[in-house]
Amino acid sequence: MAEIQLQKLQVSIDTIKLDIAAADLIRAIYSDALSSASGSIAQVRECAVQLMRIAQQSSMTIIMVGYVTKESVLSGPRLLKYIVDTVLYFEGDTYSSFRLVRAFKNCFGAADEPGIFEMTEHGLRSVANPSALFLSQHKYTVPGSCVLVT
Repeated sequence: MAEIQLQKLQVSIDTIKLDIAAADLIRAIYSDALSSASGSIAQVRECAVQLMRIAQQSSMTIIMVGYVTKESVLSGPRLLKYIVDTVLYFEGDTYSSFRLVRAFKNCFGAADEPGIFEMTEHGLRSVANPSALFLSQHKYTVPGSCVLVT
């Protein structure tokens, strides 16, 4: 739904009984409880905390979408990554069809293994065996050599 007011979102979430929702873009959402502008540190903090409470009380998943600037810095207040349980980085290269998803968890242990996906005409497709993909691009067979992806 095209709504950015937190209180209206909460009513809709309570009424519809969703299992999952995405707040895209978290910096655009605002709360009437605060007088500061949408995207300010106070608004982002308040909206993120309230969305987290809604998720916990209703046992649903809420995805808060942000973006990274050209300087590889999280756009907006950095405090957001400390409020949420997990930060997912979706990385890609303009010249490649492959994308990486990296997870950084704030609680319940580490998740250091990236997900590798390929962008196809039908959307993202999981790459089942990334090692085979990289090895298929290796042209020369030299006895005793090894291939290393870094």
